[in-house]
Amino acid sequence: MEINASAQSLLSQIREYQNKIEGSKIGSEISPVINNVSPVINEVEAPTFSSQLSKAFTGAINEVNNLQDISTFNNLVIVQSYIYIDENPSLLDITGFDSIEDIGQSLYIKDNLSLIDISGFSNLVTIEKDLNIRDNTSLTNIRGFNNLASIGDDFFLRDNTSLIDIIGFNSLESIVGNFKIEDNTSLQDISAFNNLVTFGGKLYIRDNSSLPAISGFNNLVTIEGISIQANYSLLDISGFNSSETILGALDIQGNYSLLDISGFSSLVTIGDTFYIINNSNLNKCNIDYLCNGSNLNIELSGNSEGC
Repeated sequence: MEINASAQSLLSQIREYQNKIEGSKIGSEISPVINNVSPVINEVEAPTFSSQLSKAFTGAINEVNNLQDISTFNNLVIVQSYIYIDENPSLLDITGFDSIEDIGQSLYIKDNLSLIDISGFSNLVTIEKDLNIRDNTSLTNIRGFNNLASIGDDFFLRDNTSLIDIIGFNSLESIVGNFKIEDNTSLQDISAFNNLVTFGGKLYIRDNSSLPAISGFNNLVTIEGISIQANYSLLDISGFNSSETILGALDIQGNYSLLDISGFSSLVTIGDTFYIINNSNLNKCNIDYLCNGSNLNIELSGNSEGC
């Protein structure tokens, strides 16, 4: 099949093939039909969906960029490889993937400087590898993952400097890898993770300078490790009420406004060290794990008197 360099022609042909595969998988079953898409498509710039689709129908929607509208994929159910939504300076929202239930590899949404809202993955249940949402500097809301139940590797929420709240992950039960919530300087609410039960990696909540409280994660019993650092507005950690075992280290450092760590009152075992360091206003550390004189793997320094 020949694909010419015209943006409108490309868009028309993609939609024609989309109609032919309605309700089908993207992947090897259909790749012979359109696997001659030329890589020079990567150079096309267009106001609507037209570029970065040289691998779209061979298993991945790869490095989609230069878009204003991304509503082309409403019939897709399964993507067998990656989705990259990357460097679309005019894209305001992501609304066109509402039928996708499974992504066979990773989903990356990054460097979309005008993106405000992600609401378009409402039926997505499984991401087999990573979910990476980062460097979307205008993003204020993530509310489009209400049915997402499992992430097969890492989950990164990083450097989304306008992000205020995360309310779209109420069904998420399992993260196999690490979970990083970092450098989201406007973030104020991360309470959407109370159904998270299985956690194979470490949790990092760091450098979210406006975050006042950590109140989610109440169903986590065992976790590899937790790092809560440099959240300068953080007042209390009242989540983690069910957490009994941390296999590695628990590190609470440099949260200068922190007053309360009562969320760790159920802790029984920490495999490595419990660090409570340089939380200059923290004067209450009266949780059982700290008050039990038999636990020697504790480092306390730079906190207020009483802790």
